[in-house]
Amino acid sequence: MARLQRLDAIRFVTDVKPHELGLLFAYLGVRIEGTGVRRAIDAICAIPEAVYVIECTGTYEVLVEVVAQDGDDLLRLMQEEIRTVPGVTRVDTFVGLRIAKGTFRYTDLGHGGETVQAGRR
Repeated sequence: MARLQRLDAIRFVTDVKPHELGLLFAYLGVRIEGTGVRRAIDAICAIPEAVYVIECTGTYEVLVEVVAQDGDDLLRLMQEEIRTVPGVTRVDTFVGLRIAKGTFRYTDLGHGGETVQAGRR
């Protein structure tokens, strides 16, 4: 475990349900154009309310999970923080209403819960 922690392969965290704390969570699909994609991503990562930032393929260059106090705070985050980052051309918002499933069990995905031995299934 200590070795995996040193390699930053695992972390121990507390799973928080934002709605239970009276907070709003949303996922933002962010389009970034131009040559400053890395700088734009770094700027988004620096926003404290951006709790998860994922570089990805598809329609968006980045998916950002944000936690806001309320709708006004989410609007401020989008207008004053995300949309002002140089290179950001579009932000699509997906507000989370309820967490239907949340799991951190990655070790047995795709194996139907059966134990997987190294090198064979």
